[in-house]
Amino acid sequence: MIWFFVACMSVHKIGTLADFSSTAEQTRNANTLIDVALRETWSDSTTARTLALQNIGLMRSQSPEVIDGLMSLIQYHNPDIRRQATWALGEVSRDLEWNDATQGCLNALTAALLRSKSQMDAEYTLDAIIKLYTPHVHSVEEDLALLRKLQSYHAQTSEAPVNFYLLEREIQSIPVLLQLMGEQLNGSVDQLYTSDLALIRYLERNRGALSAPQYRRQIQEVLTKEFELLSVENQSIQMLSLWMLANSAHNDMLSEEVATRLIAIAPDLDSELQILLHMALWEMRNIEAVRRYLRTFLAENSDADIHRVIGMLGQKVDLIQELYNVSVSGSTR
Repeated sequence: MIWFFVACMSVHKIGTLADFSSTAEQTRNANTLIDVALRETWSDSTTARTLALQNIGLMRSQSPEVIDGLMSLIQYHNPDIRRQATWALGEVSRDLEWNDATQGCLNALTAALLRSKSQMDAEYTLDAIIKLYTPHVHSVEEDLALLRKLQSYHAQTSEAPVNFYLLEREIQSIPVLLQLMGEQLNGSVDQLYTSDLALIRYLERNRGALSAPQYRRQIQEVLTKEFELLSVENQSIQMLSLWMLANSAHNDMLSEEVATRLIAIAPDLDSELQILLHMALWEMRNIEAVRRYLRTFLAENSDADIHRVIGMLGQKVDLIQELYNVSVSGSTR
């Protein structure tokens, strides 16, 4: 009987909140609700507590007591209460300015993300971070700090929620991704591969916009970093980098510069990487320096070497016709 009475008293308290006729009353109501949400009882008060949290989210009160209370509940042991608290914190965060207090909210949410007990918990937390973080303009350092934590979460989970990728896209930029990749050059190969892949995906998504002249310097920085990755003693990294460099064939402002550098490093690569390098150069065959290089390669190497290194591009007769703009008998080997 006592448990039932306490639970009913909590629900009754929510139902008798004052009218929202003033900011002071709204704050008082919100503080009443957070008291209910935080209160531990002998009975199962989950319904009353989640109802209180739902009302806090709808009210979007910016009371410091409310925000502190919500942050204390986002890692609560009961899944219904912690998810409702996370949702409410996200709703409250929509109207907050970016300052030290909201940075504290972000720290609490990212800590909760890294300790997510399930994919659903992670989804709620990521949604709250999106509401808190993305409406504001941030420095490279702030974006980089958040992206590091997102990648730490991604590395420890087998399947991230869809909204993880939405948030990741919101904070990615060439300066942020380049700096992150630079930090990982001497670290884990898996982290370096993931960073490079994220950079490549970013460039693919924004290829049209990034082809504008004002982005030339940033794209040059990317390509310089990709050439740097060719020195990493890991074939997966090297192959990914060469594939990225091959894609620069579509950028008329930079393809000739990239082709010249690829030609210069060709003799230093092993045969497997040379195959990819020549495939990259083949995409740039409209550049005269590349055509000269491939003609020389055909003239100075044996048929076996030619087929091993550039055989994937077609038969030798096809290469000759393409490079010399002549018609050659199909019997040529």
